[in-house]
Amino acid sequence: MLLWFVVIALINPVGDFPLNDDWCYAKSVKNYIETGELILYNWGEMTLVGQVFYGIIFSKLFGFSFTVLRISTLLFAISSSLILYKLFRLVNMSKCVAFLATLLCILNPVFLELSFTYMTDIPFYCLSLYVFYYLLKYIRSKQFKYMVFALVACVLAYSIRQLAIVYTFAFMLYGLWSTRFNKKHFKITILPFGVFLLFALVFDFTLKTLGIAQERYNSKFYDFINKLLHFNKSQLIYSVNLTLTTLAYLGFFLSPFLMCKLQFLKRKLNFFLVIVYTTAAFLILKHYNYILPSLDNIWIDFGVGPFTLYYETPHFKKTPSPHFFTFGYYLLTLLGLFASSIFIYEFIKALRKYKSTNNAISQFTLTQITVYIFPFLIVGVYDRYLLFLYPLVLIVVLHDYTLTLNVFKKGILTFSIALLAYFSVAATHDYLSWNRARWQVLNQLTSTGVPTSKIYGGAEFITWYHFSNENKKFWEEVTPVYAL
Repeated sequence: MLLWFVVIALINPVGDFPLNDDWCYAKSVKNYIETGELILYNWGEMTLVGQVFYGIIFSKLFGFSFTVLRISTLLFAISSSLILYKLFRLVNMSKCVAFLATLLCILNPVFLELSFTYMTDIPFYCLSLYVFYYLLKYIRSKQFKYMVFALVACVLAYSIRQLAIVYTFAFMLYGLWSTRFNKKHFKITILPFGVFLLFALVFDFTLKTLGIAQERYNSKFYDFINKLLHFNKSQLIYSVNLTLTTLAYLGFFLSPFLMCKLQFLKRKLNFFLVIVYTTAAFLILKHYNYILPSLDNIWIDFGVGPFTLYYETPHFKKTPSPHFFTFGYYLLTLLGLFASSIFIYEFIKALRKYKSTNNAISQFTLTQITVYIFPFLIVGVYDRYLLFLYPLVLIVVLHDYTLTLNVFKKGILTFSIALLAYFSVAATHDYLSWNRARWQVLNQLTSTGVPTSKIYGGAEFITWYHFSNENKKFWEEVTPVYAL
């Protein structure tokens, strides 16, 4: 908690302006506060209702502002850190390992930047951790109350993003694959998914019946099904690149811990295979231009974003070319791929023991990772969608971690986490500071009577003032005389 107070003070969440896509969710909150009508704007395809009503509650208590909404997200971020520590302790990590693993997850620049916005990612991530935690508690104790807690958290998560349905689906697959079939076990295994699927269908029907659902609601699901049915060579190349990029991200951000488990490289065959995999994967990513940080849209260049600058011509949104030297990103990608080989090794080792009765943690975690990431590898993935995977990968690699962290390993881990903390805090501070300056200029312009339609102030400025469900080409309203 002390660390959070220090981080919040250093970054400073104050500022009445939108960041990234949170203008859309805040717009729904503001409209409800002013008119009492719930409108979900046609920007995304999420359920979103839970996110909006959470913002409404805070706005009713403290008044509407982006600062208030940002603080509401920070509460979810703090709660995430607490449940992360409990989760790591649940899977038998020592206090020291659990504490450092928690720090590694919350000081990830993607997590930290999103914690200072009103984006849906952190609330959904937090609730997802609670679902996973209580499902693990149920698996270990067979106490039905934990299944109830997990379903409640899953319902709340679904009210933000319908992706929450994969958690009960993963539990069902785990139950069916991990033990021999019998009627009683079969009923208990499919019950959570069946109950949750029924809830999801009723929820979706209610949204559509009331006319609340966004136009593109569930469009990603239909896109996923369509791409599976029409799988071809180009889709295969795309999915392979996304898989390797995902592994590079996971490997890079978890490398401080992954590097503590290099013992398997003592075998010459393992060392040879890792070198071949790292080299081949790097060449593929380089060829198809997926070098880190290639996944939109939080970690961009040598900072966090997204950037929405006026760049050469009045584009609605365009990201400047990276300024950090290219060779540096090659090194980061190579490090990420090399470190990911350790996770792959642990993944394969756990798969070999999948039917083992005393391996429930790895069994369920592996199933959850696979079910969660598979749709993204078909339809596309943002770096922020990977947040849920970082603690799960650490659980696969470190649960029941019995090796003692010697002074050298503790020193490397502490230094690495401190370096990550410096980058994440500084980059998030700069992102907020830059936006405060940007919106000060924009507000000065509008206060002097300049119409918003004459100002190009970035994507958030245009969408906040001009987006509507009726105008499909709202950006055409802006003919910039002034540009920032």
